[in-house]
Amino acid sequence: MSAASFTADTASKTGLNERTIRRSIHRVERIAPGVRDAIRDMPEIADKGVELDALAKMSPERQAAVVAIVAGGDAPSIRTAVAFTPRTDEAEAAVKKEPKPTPPSTVPPPGPTAAQKWARCLADLMSVPELRDLRDELDRVLAAADQSGSAAGH
Repeated sequence: MSAASFTADTASKTGLNERTIRRSIHRVERIAPGVRDAIRDMPEIADKGVELDALAKMSPERQAAVVAIVAGGDAPSIRTAVAFTPRTDEAEAAVKKEPKPTPPSTVPPPGPTAAQKWARCLADLMSVPELRDLRDELDRVLAAADQSGSAAGH
């Protein structure tokens, strides 16, 4: 049975729409089995699609760390807990991809630094209402840095 016919068949039998079925499948495939077991008795996570979607975007190791923060009572939700756990894998990747200096005659306009990439990553994660003002201020600062960097490169 193909995935399309499975979702259509399941949707017709359950009364849910196909998109809901596909999203549920995606969550199950992306959330680590041990993490699924851990959140089963945590309705504040297991019963909320936004929390499950946030988990599904993370690596299995990060999923476990974030769920442990919520289970320990240090954060009320997955989306809040991500602020407490650094994304070292992305930060390290950003540092490794930072462009090497080139001779002045062929210098391209400067791209964002590793710190700016890391800051943008953090800003993207800050969807928690209490952190929106901080994210907006960070976006303003980064936009100003981008404008000054592009002005210097021309």
